[in-house]
Amino acid sequence: MNAGEMRERVRFERRQASGDDGYGNVLYDWQSIAGPVAARIKPARGDEEILAQRLAGVAVFEIIVRWATEIAAVLSGDRCVNDRTGLIYNIKTIQNMDEHKRYFTLTVEAGGAT
Repeated sequence: MNAGEMRERVRFERRQASGDDGYGNVLYDWQSIAGPVAARIKPARGDEEILAQRLAGVAVFEIIVRWATEIAAVLSGDRCVNDRTGLIYNIKTIQNMDEHKRYFTLTVEAGGAT
């Protein structure tokens, strides 16, 4: 993949405890853990599960980023934010598709609960 295909900038965030509300409930906030980094965002192919999610108002995408130690710490419960548009993606899977630690491919959803 050439650098010209990675047109977007994304950052990764993790939900962390930020205090309590005075009634014993823990409050959470999203904290940046990596990025911003260059990325390619493209719609995922349409298998049956993805088509069913689109009917429910959830769009599925693949985000490709270059391998880095800070990106390797990202988990499937974290989220990805497009710096240009502000769109939030819930991370479902993270894979090293090329098996050479050059790129990570993340399967994400946009439009669901954040």
